[in-house]
Amino acid sequence: MRSTKIDIKDVCTIEDLSTILEKKALLMTRNWDITDVLVAYRNQAITDEEKQWAQWELECFLFTIRGNSVFSYSYSTGQNVGEVRQFPELDTYQQDAFAYLKKRAAEAKNPLLAARYNHLLWKAPKGVKSKTHAEAAVKAYLVLIQEFIDLFDQDSDGENYAQVSQKFENLIELVAEVKIHIQELKDLINRVLYNIQSVPFYVKHSLLKHMLESSTIFKPVDFENALSVFELALSEENGKSDSFLWIHNYFDTAIAIARKTGSDIKIWFNLLGDMHASIAKAEVKPDRMWLKLKSFASAVEAYQNAGNNFRKKEIEQLIFELKPQVQLPTVRLKKSEQEIEAFNIVSRYIKNECEQLLQEPPEVIYAHLISGWFFPSKETIAKQTAKVKSSLDFFTVIQFDRNKNIRNQKNDVSKNKQFYEGYQSYLSHITLQYLHMTFIPGIKSGRLTFKNFIAFLAENTWLGKPYLKTDLGGDQLEINWLTLISPAICDYFMQVQSWALSQDSSYTPNFILCIDSLTLKMEGLFRNFAERLNVSTTIGGKKGTQEAYVNHVLDHEIIQQYFDADDIQFFKYLFANEGGMNLRNNVAHCFYNFLDYNLDKMHLLLAALIRLAKYDVTEDIGGCSSPN
Repeated sequence: MRSTKIDIKDVCTIEDLSTILEKKALLMTRNWDITDVLVAYRNQAITDEEKQWAQWELECFLFTIRGNSVFSYSYSTGQNVGEVRQFPELDTYQQDAFAYLKKRAAEAKNPLLAARYNHLLWKAPKGVKSKTHAEAAVKAYLVLIQEFIDLFDQDSDGENYAQVSQKFENLIELVAEVKIHIQELKDLINRVLYNIQSVPFYVKHSLLKHMLESSTIFKPVDFENALSVFELALSEENGKSDSFLWIHNYFDTAIAIARKTGSDIKIWFNLLGDMHASIAKAEVKPDRMWLKLKSFASAVEAYQNAGNNFRKKEIEQLIFELKPQVQLPTVRLKKSEQEIEAFNIVSRYIKNECEQLLQEPPEVIYAHLISGWFFPSKETIAKQTAKVKSSLDFFTVIQFDRNKNIRNQKNDVSKNKQFYEGYQSYLSHITLQYLHMTFIPGIKSGRLTFKNFIAFLAENTWLGKPYLKTDLGGDQLEINWLTLISPAICDYFMQVQSWALSQDSSYTPNFILCIDSLTLKMEGLFRNFAERLNVSTTIGGKKGTQEAYVNHVLDHEIIQQYFDADDIQFFKYLFANEGGMNLRNNVAHCFYNFLDYNLDKMHLLLAALIRLAKYDVTEDIGGCSSPN
């Protein structure tokens, strides 16, 4: 019933109000009427005492008790707006408030009132709460849940079962906390799960999910028949139509129960894969092909978990055939005039500084590039991007790589994406500008050449120091990295020189060879730096031991002691698969096309080379190493 059906003018005392609550609390709660009635009575009450009682009664129903959450208790008569007092300090007024609540808990006959009053008292501070309140609340919840079920049989109102679901959550958490009436709870749960036909599947699922979360009282034996609930729901038409809830919620719970009971989880992963595949096949609109691809990718993951290689390969073929149809719209965000002017100011500053720098000898220029201010600061960018609220926090994010493959999401995807967007922006507007305005004019003028660049590395960095290795035959091999990276360096300088000297305006330099070569050599440089420090570069893999990848080297605790945080972040952005450029992977697997091999990538590789070269080790050839 609605609150308007109660003539509040006929309610003269708090006792009259209590009588109404005893008779109609279930219906009023189901229809969200209780607070309306309590506010109306409080507003018409004549004495301050009646107003205060009504306010205390109202506040009992302003709490939303969910599971084991703890709530503060406050009061206000409404006479002094903004005057609110709450725990942990109990003054005289609050002591009176809890005295009133205890009185109501002792008087209440309606299970909804008894459950609420006693549950609130159980959550009160020491000196107020008592285990008797918890026990009384548990007993009331047991009765209340059955009464809502009976009420559904009378009027078929679905809100009854919404109340059942919520009250079960409170009851399970309360029983798990105080360890009383466990068997009574389990008996009621079994009746609801298996014997009462009218209980909707969503209520049963919610109940099973809360049971999984309360492992202190629910053991594997308590889930013995639980999977039959999911099987029955899937066999019904409504189970098939709720595919969104199944793939995002229900199947996860079924798989968790299967694991807990030692049942075959492959059955459920296969069913999950089938539902994802069915959803994908239902997508036929051209502008929704990316969603079709996402569903197929989820199906592949499910079939892989099920060990169903046949279906996995089938869906992988469908993905391959679908990729040409997947298109994502391009969105361009225009910069404001103020932002453009700010960028222009930075550009003019960088250009002026680079022009002055190019007046210095080559070795001074290269030394400046090694320790320049223009490289991004991890801490600064992290602080700036942390302040930005991302819309990604409110949506499901689907990430595609350059080959239209779906990338597995991480929990902190929005934070990582914000950070890397800020990091990339800094590189584009500052770092790359600085490198471009130094290298290109320097090479054009003849100030910078591959000879003086290689000579600088040979004379001033560890790259010029040979290193001895012993091969399987016992022979010693002398490795000098300059002989391995010089071809890439020479090719870069010659491409830029040809570009600068060309009379053909359509001439386009080609950086494919130098980028491919230097990218792959960088991983070897990182490994060799670790070897010179006597840090293992061997890791265990599925097929035995293998050489570490660049991310393994950078994550090693000893390496992190040598490299500062900004350089580690720069190296990871370029070479590791953590949201950045992932150069090594894209080059090694031939994911780049001609246009991807641009000048900016080569400049970042040169920057990484000299940033790595600035760290040095003092060593005897082939011996143990120690830092300078």
